[in-house]
Amino acid sequence: MTERGAGTILSTTGGFSANPGMMRTFGNITIGAGSLRTYALSLNAAVAEHGVNVAYVPLSV
Repeated sequence: MTERGAGTILSTTGGFSANPGMMRTFGNITIGAGSLRTYALSLNAAVAEHGVNVAYVPLSV
């Protein structure tokens, strides 16, 4: 994608990454979801200047 200068990477998990206290029973999932969110935001910062977009969308009910 960086060679082409265009592309999009979309990552998603449940809404726990944006709101870790949403359901305490899913505490173990929250750690991984938050890590994926942080990675996506960091990756976007690194490749945005090459025309590649990285987005993270938390999905919740």
